[in-house]
Amino acid sequence: MALHDVSDWLESIGLGRYAPLFREQEIDHEALLQLNEADLKGLGLPLGPRRLILSRLSQNSRAINGSTGFRQASNDVTIDTTISANPLPASAERRRIAIAFFDMVDSTPLAVRLDPEELLDVTQRFLERVRTAILRYDGYVARYLGDGILAFFGWPEAFEDQAERAARAALDSVAAVRALQFESGLQLDVRVGIATGLVVVGDHGHRGSDVSGDTPNRAQRLQSMASPGQIVIDRATQVACASNIATQSLGSMSAKGFPEPLAVWTVDGVARTGEMDESSPDTLTPFVGREHEFGMLQDRWETVKSGEGQLMLLTGEAGIGKSRLVKMLQSHLAGEAHTLVRLQCVDYQVGSAFYPIAQFFRDLAQITTGDDDAEQRRKLEASTLEKFAATPKDIDLIAQLVLRVDPRVSLSFTSADDAYDQVVDAIIGLVHRAAAAGPLLIVVEDAHWIDPSTEDVLRELASCLDGLPIMLLVAKRPGWQFPGPVHTPPTEITLNRVTRDQALEIAAANGGDGLGRSLVRAIVERAGGVPLYVEELTKAMVQSPDKQELPDSVQSLFVARLDSLGQDKELAQVLSVLGRSFDRRFIEAVNDNADLDESLQRIETSGLVVRQGSGAKAVYGFKHALIQEVAYETLLLSARRQVHSRVADVLLTDFADVAKRQPEIAALHLSRSERHEEAAACFLEAGQRFASHSAHIEAVEQYKGGLRSLGMTPQTQTRDGAELDLRIGLGASLLMKEGWSAPEVEENYDVALKLSRHTSDNRKLFVALRGQANVHFLKGELRKTRSIVEQLIAMAEDDRSEDLLIEAYRSNGMCSVHEAEFERAVEYLTRAHDIYDPVRHAGLKFTYGTDPGVVGMSGLSWAHWLMGNHETAESYRDRAVALGKELDHPFSLIYAEGFAACLAQFKQDAALAMTHAESVISMSEEHDYPYWTGWGRLVRGWAIAVQGDRSAGLAELAEGIATYSSTGATQILPYAAFLVRNAGLKLGRSADSPSDTDESGAIYTDRSESRFFQALKIGG
Repeated sequence: MALHDVSDWLESIGLGRYAPLFREQEIDHEALLQLNEADLKGLGLPLGPRRLILSRLSQNSRAINGSTGFRQASNDVTIDTTISANPLPASAERRRIAIAFFDMVDSTPLAVRLDPEELLDVTQRFLERVRTAILRYDGYVARYLGDGILAFFGWPEAFEDQAERAARAALDSVAAVRALQFESGLQLDVRVGIATGLVVVGDHGHRGSDVSGDTPNRAQRLQSMASPGQIVIDRATQVACASNIATQSLGSMSAKGFPEPLAVWTVDGVARTGEMDESSPDTLTPFVGREHEFGMLQDRWETVKSGEGQLMLLTGEAGIGKSRLVKMLQSHLAGEAHTLVRLQCVDYQVGSAFYPIAQFFRDLAQITTGDDDAEQRRKLEASTLEKFAATPKDIDLIAQLVLRVDPRVSLSFTSADDAYDQVVDAIIGLVHRAAAAGPLLIVVEDAHWIDPSTEDVLRELASCLDGLPIMLLVAKRPGWQFPGPVHTPPTEITLNRVTRDQALEIAAANGGDGLGRSLVRAIVERAGGVPLYVEELTKAMVQSPDKQELPDSVQSLFVARLDSLGQDKELAQVLSVLGRSFDRRFIEAVNDNADLDESLQRIETSGLVVRQGSGAKAVYGFKHALIQEVAYETLLLSARRQVHSRVADVLLTDFADVAKRQPEIAALHLSRSERHEEAAACFLEAGQRFASHSAHIEAVEQYKGGLRSLGMTPQTQTRDGAELDLRIGLGASLLMKEGWSAPEVEENYDVALKLSRHTSDNRKLFVALRGQANVHFLKGELRKTRSIVEQLIAMAEDDRSEDLLIEAYRSNGMCSVHEAEFERAVEYLTRAHDIYDPVRHAGLKFTYGTDPGVVGMSGLSWAHWLMGNHETAESYRDRAVALGKELDHPFSLIYAEGFAACLAQFKQDAALAMTHAESVISMSEEHDYPYWTGWGRLVRGWAIAVQGDRSAGLAELAEGIATYSSTGATQILPYAAFLVRNAGLKLGRSADSPSDTDESGAIYTDRSESRFFQALKIGG
């Protein structure tokens, strides 16, 4: 490279003003490659240009070599040259990048027309102009393709505005190529295609760089569509750069190899600048732009101190300043006596019951994974006693969350629902005691990632704010709604983007004063009023002042910061697999980095992670969830599997106690490492643990996770057995979550029954048959039910197991009630009742959804009434309701109250029917059991009608039928029609309609075979 070539190179990187200095010092190509920081400083260059030159020399030391050779390769001429490839990272990774194909127009006619030496000169000058344009925007020259170039924007160095960079490079290349002058008068042109998308890029084991995915193919096809001097881009590129690049749609065009036409645009020029996003600083910068919202929080806090609880909903997009506003309030209250409870929800723990609450108590107690159970218990006692004046029972209950112990091991509960409710009550009790001692601030961060059980606690907290000095401050993204109605109306604060002047203040507070006015204004314009984006962009500029371009999205910004970690990036990616937070001991067990502490220190210094504690007890966490997501997404799928597998091994061996308490964590890592059989076993264990705590929503997700894992394994007898176990567990939890006759429940039991036919375990076959019988029963398919019931009786009497006999006899008895075979119903329900013991058979309500004692006595109350034994019937009714209350099992109590409501209707006692129906509706709505909500509204509608308000009664009956039918159940629809006629009404007709001569229930007899009500008279 001659001196004038060095001048050209300086011009290409925006430092042409220093070309005279380099010529004066006789710095040619060889000397340029030897320059270091001291040399450049001796030349008098400022810091920014020094950094830029050294960075470009490091990245492109081979790209400025002028020697070029050619080699023929298939149909293309590939330039095998030192300018063809930049230094490569050692391994490939997943990236979303922009790929550009630059191709010389009419190169084949030129090759025919020109002398080979002349052609070589023309081609070199063309490629040099294009390469210079690419490098100007930090593009990467991945490969020379004869007279064309394949370039990457966003790898090996990430830029959030990489699509815009590709477009700008293309525009510059068109201008530069067209400006080339030849003595022969030859005029060159270029066509460009740009596509943006996810690729695997890096060193694939071949010489130079390589890229996989459809994006490079798409870019090549787009280039072939372009006219001379034209730049054609795809939809993803157009969307990414539309705010700064002027584009024009060409419509959709067919492309070879793509099944659907591609939507394409041309790049017409540069338009104007666009916008950006977030993170959360440890050191609070001056508070800007939220004075009004902060004033509202201050005002409500004063109200709280006077004894009036407040529910505050803080809503805003990611990076808008929710956490910053919360921190400001905490800082403001630092000098006041109050108690702070901070609950942090995270996306990967949505399926873990009470996770934010358990984590709060772990943090309060400063528990680490190195603590054994006794030490954790000691810390928990000390911390909760000091901060919440916790009772021994409170500590026992909270220990169940923190230590994840089955509550029935150490405490005496009558049911899992009892355990669940007592834990919730204990949490509420601790809140009350803390509030009794002084004002209490409860902050819930990222509530859009809340788990259902913690959501229940929020609902309870919101219902008891009246008269207590509590502020419940919930920070959330748009779209998430606070659960259910509340007594205390919430104050909603929506955070909007800050003004330009406010954004300038934020930039200045983060070091922007030293960047120059134009650059700060550019930052503010690109940030689009999102405070966190302003902060992060300003920090990025302060760290790298030579970079004039700004990222468009926080994801690419964080990829850029990950890239800046150098050799520590791999550790950051490993950490992203562990989750949002992780302790030092676990990191060491998973990672064999010899310089682990030094690497962690560098990553912490970069601002990507934060640390609490020190030494072996240090706990690290990503500063923001998006940082973890971005780091995780850059890993190849194969690399993710390897790390997840390593994490799973460490969990199951070195941290077996954690895996035992939280099998869902091991299940997650095993499934993502594609160790599907092991994952399924852990999912099953996790589902059973959640179900035993009545966390049925979480249990269903775990069981389904197990089924998904098994679906990835070959079908064998062992696999079928594992699937049967999962489906039996899933069936029980689905019954509680969806209702007996929901389509998903039926489908699950159908599959379970097919699987159970191939097992030697008759108990599993019995459970599957029992589930299928229930599905038919609730559809009113009594003949099908009867067929299965006979099988259940035979199996139970052959096995002689009390559990099976109870279920078989009660199934026969209840089927007989609906068949109007009341004597047989009494016989079999009595047999079941005689065997039943509420203690010995307590587990049956979890297997089948309802306590068999409650079901049996409820059925006996109906059968005896319909046989004329009214006093006996009422006695069984009362005993069923009393047992339901004693068991503290909501579903069983609702069942008893539902049957009691109908018994009152049989008696024509509208007031009593109304009382029981109201109880059914209230409890079923609280626990989300639509089947029983519909049942209760049917009876309530009848009661309203017979007490004189026929119009309202008819409307309520219609709503009841609709709600009941929505669950897939049809069993009692003929009875519903009977209720309409009993009240002197007709669905869909006026009360005075003369057409009421149909037999009772005729409207729905084609949908259900139930006929118990035929023993009743229309008039009572």
